[in-house]
Amino acid sequence: MTKPRTSIWRYVCLALLPASGLALADVAAENRGAQRYMAQLEQRFKCPEAVFRKVQQALDAKDLPVHLQASQAARRQTKLVFYVEYFKQMPKMNQQMLLAQPEALQQMAAEMGMSAAQLKAALTSGVAAVAKPAQFMSRRSAEISLKSDLGPLCDAQCLDNLRWSLIMALTGWKTACLSCSDDFLSLVVIDGRLWLDQRVGKWLRQAPVLSPELFPLKGEANATRARVSAQAHGMAAPEPLSKPMEAVPFELVDMGDPTLRRVCTAPKPAAGQTDVLQRVQGMVCGTDRSAHLATAARMQLQLKNGPTSCGASEAFLGCGQPDNTIEITFDKTRYSFANVFGTKDMVVGPGDSPVLSGMAVLFHEVGHWFGLPHLGYKLDEIPDMMQDTYLDNACASELNLLLMSNMSDEAHAQRFRTGGGYKRAKQGTGRQ
Repeated sequence: MTKPRTSIWRYVCLALLPASGLALADVAAENRGAQRYMAQLEQRFKCPEAVFRKVQQALDAKDLPVHLQASQAARRQTKLVFYVEYFKQMPKMNQQMLLAQPEALQQMAAEMGMSAAQLKAALTSGVAAVAKPAQFMSRRSAEISLKSDLGPLCDAQCLDNLRWSLIMALTGWKTACLSCSDDFLSLVVIDGRLWLDQRVGKWLRQAPVLSPELFPLKGEANATRARVSAQAHGMAAPEPLSKPMEAVPFELVDMGDPTLRRVCTAPKPAAGQTDVLQRVQGMVCGTDRSAHLATAARMQLQLKNGPTSCGASEAFLGCGQPDNTIEITFDKTRYSFANVFGTKDMVVGPGDSPVLSGMAVLFHEVGHWFGLPHLGYKLDEIPDMMQDTYLDNACASELNLLLMSNMSDEAHAQRFRTGGGYKRAKQGTGRQ
């Protein structure tokens, strides 16, 4: 029996929690403000049931354009991961009974386009044979900068809110990324400000000993998130697997916090090795940052008061470039963004133009950075945030999760296509 769908955004909203001792007063307040705002995004980006059904119908009917057909393979792969994890949880007697039922194995294997023998090998080995993900999915850190042409329209506090908005977009996609390594984006630096995966922050505060060998996060993809994704796609799970998706939190770090000084005396990694601890040392202790900078995922967000590189501002709101530059135009346009310093959205832009969701635009462009293409598919039925046109009711559908779960280096290389751009909705369509 199919269980009720579980929205990934229910768990994304848990991903920004108070810093709890790592940050000083002002930074702790920002973390709490981010937690409040992230909770609002759950409802903002959760697709309604009607959209979920449309996506399921398209997947079942294999009614997808060529560039989206990877989601079919990812759906099968997600089922395989689920079956392997489910098998591990079963008592030994039940495992033997299942393996002795060729008809049951054949039926399960057919769902994934494989033979019963292949499925049996996966179950007994405990390996789901996940395809090798894009190298991007194992980046341990990110180096991001903001460039603003807006002048007084966006002051220092406004820029801080935009940095938080980026962190929230990263949090959402990181939480949804089943193929990302467990230590993916453990450290994010935006214009010199440092955010840590909260699991890393907890380890730095509480571990009796800090050393590269004892770092708590591993390089493998997170199987727990894969299991819960399988539940969300209509596969019932036994009680031990019926638990929420593991959130992937970030916390802003005050680099003057005295509780962080123990990082500076931690052992160095062996010659030729780099690790997240070394990267934190480079930020907090003023030591060599080369380990972080050499392998960090890069991004620059440009806030423009004129057109983007994709075309006139009357036609395009945003534009992503192959060099990891993201452009957003504010020409005759206002946006609402996260506001960690107050209770209402921050609105940025000139005059009395209609207010669009800046968070939807950011999530769209950061989705490209993660490797997602434009959907270009049933715009009126599936208002997914990765459609090529801005929609006020944009949401995160399962197509995105499945595509990212099957992301290869080749697919990731196509994430930004010059001239594609994020289109402004046409006047009179009712979408803006």
